Amino acid sequence: MKMRVGIVGLGTIGRTLCQAIDRGEVPVQLVAVTTRHHERARPFLRELCHQPPWLSLDELVARSELVIEAATQEALDTIAPCTLHQGRDLLVLSVGGIVGSS
Repeated sequence: MKMRVGIVGLGTIGRTLCQAIDRGEVPVQLVAVTTRHHERARPFLRELCHQPPWLSLDELVARSELVIEAATQEALDTIAPCTLHQGRDLLVLSVGGIVGSS
């Protein structure tokens, strides 16, 4: 069984990850995505062969084994506590989110 992954953020990095997973280059199951700009994300998601649902952050975390943060440094303040309080693993891609935290 493949690891269930959720992606938070659909900018350049988030979209690239979604496309790689959709092509089978990354052996995981993309179970959900979320972004603060749902309307802008909708056309992109329709391009994928295996379209993940757009969910709220809480729903995405609940469905995922691993949450991949591909959003912003500021968003990490919400994403990290939500993910870790639900006992899920978190992969932080916003390097500034780690060094800029206080």
